[in-house]
Parts: sequence; structure tokens; C-alpha cells
Amino acid sequence: CHTNHPQLLKTLRGHTSWVEAVAFSPDGKTLVSSGGDKRVKIWNLENIHDVKLQVTLAGWDNWIRSIAFSPDGKTLASGSDDHNVRLWNVETGEMMTALREHQERVQSVAFSSDGQTLASASKDFTVKLWNINTSQSLATLHGHTGQVHAVAFSPDNSLLVSVGDDRSVRFWDVKTKQHLKTLPKHYTGKTFAVAFSPDGKKIATAGINATLQLWDVATNKNSISFPEHKRSIHSAVFSPDGKLLATSSYDETVRLWDISTQKCIAIFEGQPVWNYLVAFSPDGQLLANGGDNYTVRLWDVNTHEPYATFSGHQSWVLAVAFHPDGQIIASASADETIKLWNIKTGDCIKTLKVPRPYENANITGVTGLNHTQKDSLKALGAVEY
Repeated sequence: CHTNHPQLLKTLRGHTSWVEAVAFSPDGKTLVSSGGDKRVKIWNLENIHDVKLQVTLAGWDNWIRSIAFSPDGKTLASGSDDHNVRLWNVETGEMMTALREHQERVQSVAFSSDGQTLASASKDFTVKLWNINTSQSLATLHGHTGQVHAVAFSPDNSLLVSVGDDRSVRFWDVKTKQHLKTLPKHYTGKTFAVAFSPDGKKIATAGINATLQLWDVATNKNSISFPEHKRSIHSAVFSPDGKLLATSSYDETVRLWDISTQKCIAIFEGQPVWNYLVAFSPDGQLLANGGDNYTVRLWDVNTHEPYATFSGHQSWVLAVAFHPDGQIIASASADETIKLWNIKTGDCIKTLKVPRPYENANITGVTGLNHTQKDSLKALGAVEY
């Protein structure tokens, strides 16, 4: 029996700015977080009752926009506003290499399923492919005429798809590094999201024109268009079995679509104005989303009823991710925290906090400090009553 009023498992503290991305390792034993403080933190989850910060990765000169684990969980890739892609050894916390060929911020990174190739998308209008073993650039893929927001590999690693501000959906042959085709420009604005179906036969794209498009990869045909959203779609994701699609939009709704019937089968209303990422649980039974109302909401995919609401963040929830076993969900927020929630019991596991230099130092009544200095000390953990 589940609870509709779950309790917080853990609050992971330590970031000093917005937390923009979180990801579980494939084995579920590690959680990684990154954001505006130019740091990546790796948390050890092997003992969920005693979660520890394993290592803090530094070396960035600006915001970290995207992080991704390699399929074997041994390597972490990050993309940043400092134009670099970095590869890290998860076990040791050491930076393996910095890939420095982009000319603008790196907005998305993705591993191929065999872990041999990394793709990066950038504001510099390009997509780059990298050999993970040699850390060498395999190719720079030109063709976009605007910044590239997202990339995705097909399940068999033969294709890469990229989308961006130029409204185009471009396919690339991973082996030959050649442009294969560009889908017709049905969009009237930027494209933010792209996803392959689990069988690799279809892709979903969505963006600023509020329409979800489903494409047949073999024929290039726009097989389905779902125009029901009223504002930009920020995220689109397939269910694990490939039968459903979920979208989150700035129209304050999350919608669930049945691909076979080509119909919207559920509208989850009462959402935040700014909806961010949506995620299916590994078994496809639950859907999670976060946004600017500071909460994470779970929905029962079968009944379309609310399953649980997780309250506790003090600012926007920017990302959500399920643990591989489906029992825990992680949320990343602009309040500079990551929270872990136990979906089944609602128990609070732990708050992960990295002490800042002046954590809990009481500066009440301290003289000689101006307003700016006090703000700086508070950002480093000091308190004033």
C-alpha cells in the first residue's frame, strides 16, 4: 500500500547554487548532481541510511548544464557553459580528460549504449562525437543553423538525432559520421526535446510551438501530431514499453499519450507554471515531474490518479530521476539541494549536507560587516538571527 503523503528520505546539501541535473548510476549505488556552483558531487548510496559524499569534482569555470553516466557506471561526462566536455573516473573522482573543442556552452551530453562514443550538443551550432577510449574527437557534425539543445542515440547506436533552435531534426550515421537526413520542418520555433522509442523505430520531438510530434525513423513521416498543449513543451519521454509518451509543458499540465490510439489519455492538471523534466519509473507504472511550485508529483499511469506529492524543496524543482530499482526518486532544485524520496514508505532516509566554510556560524550582532559581506558569509553557511 502506498502513501499519498510521503515523507522526505534525504536532503542532500552541499551545492551553493542551483542544482540543475541529477543522475543515478546504472547500478543505483551512486547519485551525481551538478549545477550553477561549478561543481559535480558524487554521493555514495550503498547504505541508504548513511549516505555519504564520495567526492566533489571541480575544474569548471561556469555552469554545468548536463551530466551522464556511461553504461557501465565507471565514467561520468559533463557539459558546461565553459565550452568543455569533461570525463571523470567515478571511483577515484579524478578528471580523466577535458574535451575542449566547442566554441560555446555545451548543453547536452549522451553516451551510446555500448559506452564507446559520447555525443555533445552546443550553442555553437554543432554536435561533436568523441571516442571515450582515446578521448579524441571523432567528428564535428555541421548543419544546424542555431544552437543545438539535445542529442540522442538510437538503441542500436547506429543513429544520432539532434534538435535545436533552427527547428530542424537531423539524423547522423554514427559509423560514417555523415548527415543522413533532415525531417520536414513542421515546427514554428525552437525544439527542446528529442527521444527515441525503445525499439528505435520512432522518435518524439517537442518544443516551443506546443505540439508533440511523432516520427517514423524509416520513412521520415510525421506519423502523429499532438497539438493539445497550449504553451511550450519542455520535456518528452517514452514509457519503458514504448506504448505511451509523457510530456510536460509551461501550460501547467503534464499529458499522457497513447501511441496506438493517437489520443491523449490523461491530463494531469494543477501543475506548476514552469514544468521541467518528466520521468517514468523503471516499471512504467508511475510518472514523476517537478516545476516551479517546489514539489515533486507522482501519478499512477494506469488509473491517472495522483499517487503522491513530495514537499520540502524551497525553490523550483529542475530535474527528477528514478533509482533503477524504482523505490527511490531523486529531485534537484534551485534551492541548491538534492532530495531523495522513498516512494513506498515515505520514510526520510537522510539529508546529505556538505558543510560550507562557515556552516551555522552565528554572525548575529557581529560588528564591522557591511551588507555585502554578510550576504557573502551567509552564502558560505553563516546564520543571523
